[in-house]
Amino acid sequence: MVDIRAEGVMVRRIAIVTYDPSEHTPACVYFRTPASIKSLILSGANVPALRGEGSVTGQIIDSLILSSFRALWWKASLRNCLVLNGMDLLRRCEVEGCVVQGVIHLGGRKGHLIRDTIVLEVTIDAGIPYQIENCAFVKPGIPGGAKNSFVANPRFRDPAILDYRLIPDSPCIGKASDGGDIGCRYTPEMIEMCKVALELRARGIIKF
Repeated sequence: MVDIRAEGVMVRRIAIVTYDPSEHTPACVYFRTPASIKSLILSGANVPALRGEGSVTGQIIDSLILSSFRALWWKASLRNCLVLNGMDLLRRCEVEGCVVQGVIHLGGRKGHLIRDTIVLEVTIDAGIPYQIENCAFVKPGIPGGAKNSFVANPRFRDPAILDYRLIPDSPCIGKASDGGDIGCRYTPEMIEMCKVALELRARGIIKF
């Protein structure tokens, strides 16, 4: 376990592979104070590999989430991330500038923010406050109150090799809140991480 106790810490370039909790203790990062992880590769079983105190925000930046993502007891803030499966968010969480290939579930008692993100679908528990702005939905059914959002095929370059950048005629180009493109904006480091993830999968170390 990486136990973060000092405020403002940034953990960089880390890979976490989780396993069936009935067989192994899942590796995880625990946020005791506000901190960030940049350039994370997360893969493996559907367990909450990242955890934290309920009042603490953990920020995940420029990362590849190759399994489901769960934030059940802490505040997660994902920025510029690729999430290949669904997300289960119970505390007040933020998802900005991401590609989420599964369903985002918003629950708990606090509000959530989703902005500038390409997502398959969003489901929301009754009575949960939320903000959804400048998002592209792959499946029909935009939640009520969503602003500047639409349903469309985002037209990615090559998902088979984790290339979820947009092709030139994508309807998501220029539709973000800052006038840029909706979705994940790949950095050079993220492109290198995709190559590493594909190599690890070829070697049988991770699956996705």
